[in-house]
Amino acid sequence: MAAPEICFPFFDIPPTRPKPRNLGQTIVSDWSVPLGFQRDWLGAVGGYLDKAKFSDHAGTSGGSVTANFIREKIKIYGEFDIPCSLGGIPFEIAHVTNTVEQYFERSKELGFDGIEISFDTIPDVPDAERGRLIKLGFDMGLNVYTEVGEKFPSERLDPQKAIDEVKRDLDFGSFKVTVENEEFAYYFENDKKGATKIVEAIGLEDLIFELGPKGWPDMPVWLVKEFGTDINVQSLTWDKIQPMEGIRRGLSRLDGYFNLIAKIPK
Repeated sequence: MAAPEICFPFFDIPPTRPKPRNLGQTIVSDWSVPLGFQRDWLGAVGGYLDKAKFSDHAGTSGGSVTANFIREKIKIYGEFDIPCSLGGIPFEIAHVTNTVEQYFERSKELGFDGIEISFDTIPDVPDAERGRLIKLGFDMGLNVYTEVGEKFPSERLDPQKAIDEVKRDLDFGSFKVTVENEEFAYYFENDKKGATKIVEAIGLEDLIFELGPKGWPDMPVWLVKEFGTDINVQSLTWDKIQPMEGIRRGLSRLDGYFNLIAKIPK
């Protein structure tokens, strides 16, 4: 298939990495947006998206949307080559109700490609049990993403501890690991050296930066300036997909836009 015609081919704008991408991924949070809106918006931004994560506050797990609705949403994403995964909330519900294996089976049946394992609002488990859960998810045919840190921390996650926990999850087989937004936003605001230490120790390929709800838009601007356009990002709502792409490609007025203007001959 021929590449789509772009509006201004004579503009010297850095291109987006072609899909499939393992670096520079953008993951949208889908809060059960209506199907018509979803299809129309994907027509505009589908090429920027690498995955849809179904965020869940009484949506899929609480019963406010039906299984057929979820299947249709996954089907529409599939038309744009965008796999779908579930966020950490339904896993945490499954864990406290002792239904993890049933939850994994049902996620696969509904058409999800992956799930997130997190303990950011419930008590964590010993490492051996965490490793067993990650392996179980993979053995049942799911890509497993994990998250370290807490949403309501009683004490801050030390950067070295974050590094150790990320490496532990990767050793257990996690596909990619996220440092909880609450934790990373604290590093960004108060300890940028700590944030840099984590990235340098782990590398960009294995990390996903969670950009919401805290830290937008200053944190992604800093991340791109500090680590380049290959950062993987998630927890973006629909209205932030195009601005994030602008930040990646030097078109944001927050920072990169001025770098582009600086290249114009005087």
